[in-house]
Amino acid sequence: MTDSFENIPERYRAKVRVTEQAPKGAVDHSVAVDLQQKMAGWTNNIGAGFGKFIPTMYGFTHYQSQVLTIGGIAAVICLLARFFGGQATRFLSLWCLVMLGLVVPALFFTSQYSPLDRFGSQVETIQEKQQDRLKQAP
Repeated sequence: MTDSFENIPERYRAKVRVTEQAPKGAVDHSVAVDLQQKMAGWTNNIGAGFGKFIPTMYGFTHYQSQVLTIGGIAAVICLLARFFGGQATRFLSLWCLVMLGLVVPALFFTSQYSPLDRFGSQVETIQEKQQDRLKQAP
C-alpha cells in the first residue's frame, strides 16, 4: 500500500487498482492535530475567563500577575491534597509542587517586560556608554 501513485514503478502501474485518491491540495489532519487545536481553543477560553478574576499586582505586568496567582492557587490545592489525600494523591501533589517550583519562576522571569528584559535593556545602555567612552579616549 502507498499513499502516492507516483511511488509505484511504471511497469506495475497498469496492474494497480486505486481504491481512494485524495485531492492534491487537501491536507488531511490527523485526530491528534484536531485534538490539539481543540485543546488550544479551550485553554484560550479558560485563560480569558481567569483574566477577569486575577488582580493586578503593583510592579508586575498583567502576565506576571497571572502566573503568580494561578501558580499560588495551584500550590494551595497541592498542599491541601498533601494533607487530606491518599498516598497516591500525596505523591502526585508533591510532584506537582516541584513542577510548580520550576515552571512558575521560569515563566515569571522570561515573560514580556520581565526583569530579564529590563536587565537586557540596562546591558545595552551600559554597552553604549562603554563604546562612547572608548571613542572619546585618545
